[in-house]
Amino acid sequence: MDAVLTAVAGAGGAAAELLAWRPLWLLTLACAAAEVVRRVQRLPLMRRVGSGRTRVIDLLLVTTAAGLVLWAGASLVAVPSRGCPQLPTGDRRVGFLNPQLMPNADTRGLTFCPVDLNAGEPVGADYFLEGTVLGKVPEGQTLVVMTRPDPETCDQEGNRGTGRFYLARDSNFHLDPDTGRWRIDAQAAYPAIVTMRFRYFLALADTAPLSEFRERGPDAPEGYADVADIPGEPELLAYFDIERTRTPPVPC
Repeated sequence: MDAVLTAVAGAGGAAAELLAWRPLWLLTLACAAAEVVRRVQRLPLMRRVGSGRTRVIDLLLVTTAAGLVLWAGASLVAVPSRGCPQLPTGDRRVGFLNPQLMPNADTRGLTFCPVDLNAGEPVGADYFLEGTVLGKVPEGQTLVVMTRPDPETCDQEGNRGTGRFYLARDSNFHLDPDTGRWRIDAQAAYPAIVTMRFRYFLALADTAPLSEFRERGPDAPEGYADVADIPGEPELLAYFDIERTRTPPVPC
């Protein structure tokens, strides 16, 4: 019996390692079960030719071993996938923003986790944003961030927000493709802009044209009137609004 348990453990361990790749779990279970049967059949008990009672015991051993592998495999497959980072409690939780999804976001298979705004500290001229996007970005595309000054708010000199779209520069936007974590270090374009509300957009853009555009020189300082004008044709998926708490937005 110890040999049987050793055989089951060996096959089950191999199955557990392979099941880390969920798309292959059915094939893995089948291979693991076959390995269990092979090992058990090589035991002296299985090679013994004798009474019907021995054959019944053989059948029970094989069935039990295969059942254990299937049960262990099903348990592993049922483990939920990695979710969004756990939010802090208390006052620190207030500093997180929940991205609002665009109508087409559900079809892209991405999850936009709450965004940390300046670690809960008051937002002044400069601040940072950190967040996580879960899921696989399609081949040939990349995650980009854009801002849009709200035309319903004005700067301290009475100038309306342009309502145009501005791509976050590479020097300000940092993305870890392995974990999906991103960060933006935002800086006020000019001192009087601190009373203007900004909307941030998370989007997917075609990598090749966007990279070629950025290699040619700095981004258009005047922004873009429409998303379709931006190189890479970004697809807007989620957004959230930023207001500088030290200088509340001024309506026009």
